[in-house]
Amino acid sequence: MAPTENDVVLAIDVGSTLVKTAVVGPGRCDVHRFETARSTEPWSIERLVRIAVDVHGAAVAAGMNPACLVVAVPGQVDEYHGVVQYSATLPWHDVAVADRISEAVPVEVIVRHAARVAASAEANLGSRSVVEGTLLFVSIGASIVAAGAQSGTVVADHVGAGDLGRMRVRSGPYAGKSLDEVASTTAIARRYADATGTSQDSVDAAAVHGLLSTDPVARKIWDEAVEALADGLEWSTMLFAPRALVVGGGLVNAGDDLMAPLIAGVTRRLDGRAVTDIRVASFRDDAGWVGAALAGWRKAGWSVESLRTVLDGHFEHREP
Repeated sequence: MAPTENDVVLAIDVGSTLVKTAVVGPGRCDVHRFETARSTEPWSIERLVRIAVDVHGAAVAAGMNPACLVVAVPGQVDEYHGVVQYSATLPWHDVAVADRISEAVPVEVIVRHAARVAASAEANLGSRSVVEGTLLFVSIGASIVAAGAQSGTVVADHVGAGDLGRMRVRSGPYAGKSLDEVASTTAIARRYADATGTSQDSVDAAAVHGLLSTDPVARKIWDEAVEALADGLEWSTMLFAPRALVVGGGLVNAGDDLMAPLIAGVTRRLDGRAVTDIRVASFRDDAGWVGAALAGWRKAGWSVESLRTVLDGHFEHREP
């Protein structure tokens, strides 16, 4: 089954400081990104409902026919009941997301774990097509999360699965701390601000990355974060032996400054064992909304190949 010209899926990828919304249909892929300041307006379900109402209203006003709305949320997500049981990055406890949005938006609302839909996007729509065997997707953003797929099908769907950031660093100055406390984007920014006396509101991980060649404090904090991440990827590789380990999330925008030492660190730790194919996610930090769109596309019964065509056009013309 294929969608008609005006049929669309609505997707919302919720982050602690960045939200991405997408209206995806045949020949149409409208994506909006906007930063959110949690200090001025703390995250709440009411805030998410407003975003959903705006996205749906704009689509209808443009003559579109939304088939469903898919929300990708970080944390412990009960996908069967549409409930976010816990999310440290928002932070939420037992929030009935699907029910609350459904009260305001007249389409079916689907709630998904952000890393799991991202893994599905990479496994099914990434540049190398469906990965035969195990793919492990690791997102490095405000938190560090992981999800696996087996020949295109996400395999870990328990609400508490994938919280890689809770693993503990085993050596170095931050031994005993969690990966999230050392190597997430928020941790990198916070550690730099603490070390330099800079206001935390004026620095982020991207800014720290931009200082690597001129600021030894930034270099030290960055290198320690990468070493901690290498620990996490070593554990993941040894446990799952994935055919491909795909790294996404905001930190991958650092390019080789992240990936080259990260791959070298994992290789060194594996000490002669076979090294998995470690690579940057095809959709980089967009895998969340792409995966949400894929979940909606499948719910509507539309051809995945038709979605691939839409995405090929979108990313071919996207600004670098």
